[in-house]
Amino acid sequence: MTDQEVMWQTAPYPENLKIVVDDVDYLDWALNLDFYEREVGGEGLTLRIRLPMPDSREPDGPAIFWIHDFEVPARVYDLPTWTRWVFDCIMLCHRHEAMEAFRVAGEQVFFPAHDVFSDMYETKHVVHRRSIG
Repeated sequence: MTDQEVMWQTAPYPENLKIVVDDVDYLDWALNLDFYEREVGGEGLTLRIRLPMPDSREPDGPAIFWIHDFEVPARVYDLPTWTRWVFDCIMLCHRHEAMEAFRVAGEQVFFPAHDVFSDMYETKHVVHRRSIG
């Protein structure tokens, strides 16, 4: 690939983010900061959040582990700002899982996108059952 075909950004390694991630204690979720390949050919420093949750299509089944990856912005933040960013990422995970579990009169009202080209944290109404995965 040429430079025109690849997006790149640089910033110093976020030591303050590493401190936050290493010290977070939240439910039974695991947080990790590392370089990962991401969907659609991306790669880079990523906050990975791994959480045990039941499959929304089989809520009485065993818990499985879900992974939410967040691209680390190429920024220089202080400790409180990185702390807030990590918290916001955790809340996005909750939003996604809440959309999967939320029902009105037994019907699912929202369902987060799961394809790699959509925002999986955007709240969308379920229009057709086939739009559910």
